[in-house]
Amino acid sequence: MIYLFINDMIFQSRVENELRNLDLKGKFVKSVDEVQETGKNTFAIFDLSEPTNLDNLKKFREKFSQIKTLAFLPHVNEELKQKAVALGCSSVMARFEFTKNMRAVLQGKWS
Repeated sequence: MIYLFINDMIFQSRVENELRNLDLKGKFVKSVDEVQETGKNTFAIFDLSEPTNLDNLKKFREKFSQIKTLAFLPHVNEELKQKAVALGCSSVMARFEFTKNMRAVLQGKWS
């Protein structure tokens, strides 16, 4: 299961299409309370352009420290990137990198 903390509806549709093409299960969520399944292949993706998602990332890392997390930023924002890394985010990338590599990212092929 891939938990997607992405609120932008246009971007959600792009991600949904790619999930469907890859035959993967993803769930768009707004809070950590919606996360239930935490199996071996579970990971979470956070859109840090959404102000509440840094807090969601913090809560997610506290509750599910063993699960990989990826965050993306709308553009290079070194301060926000450092905050995400300090919270234990597994990987942080620019939004354009996420978009460019969406197929691989959704398949869990990122470090």
